[in-house]
Amino acid sequence: MEQLHKHTPTIKYILPTAPARPVTINGGVSMPAWYDIKTLNEKSRLGESLEGLSDTTKSISDLIEEEIGNGIPSDKIMLGGFSQGGASAMYIGYTYPKKLAGFLFLSSYLPQREEFIEKVTDANKATEFLMCHGESDGVIQVDWGRRSCEQLKLLGRKGTLKIYPDMAHEASNEEITDCLNFILRTYAQPKL
Repeated sequence: MEQLHKHTPTIKYILPTAPARPVTINGGVSMPAWYDIKTLNEKSRLGESLEGLSDTTKSISDLIEEEIGNGIPSDKIMLGGFSQGGASAMYIGYTYPKKLAGFLFLSSYLPQREEFIEKVTDANKATEFLMCHGESDGVIQVDWGRRSCEQLKLLGRKGTLKIYPDMAHEASNEEITDCLNFILRTYAQPKL
């Protein structure tokens, strides 16, 4: 975060923390989570209802609306996140009814594909995304990122998937630099 703010001092960053909730794959123990995760097995997960995703959608949409109310045009607001945060941002961003500036999806995947396809709007059809994923991610498989990117492109969305060799479920300096350059390009500022 410090690296991003250092190079973009005029950009306001809001980093909400997920509320604590019981998470099934964590033995039902509460932890910060945007929604419950019952399994990381994709075949079991595909039809799963993501309990909490509708609350998260409302919470983040309210946060965006608050910034719009503070005078920030919606097309100057970028949405992004890591892991569950990225999955939530993907779902919220493309179902949100107003144009946004861009999307950063880090080590994430498209949740609720069937429901998403029904709810996706055209407001952000031209809004570009950058999806980043570690090739050695043992939590969110890199193939989930690939398929999510393909799904978005099949729906006419524009963006890039960057895969980082030897990176696990984490961030790297190269990924942060790529995110920073995406932010700078989106806001028409010179690249580093």
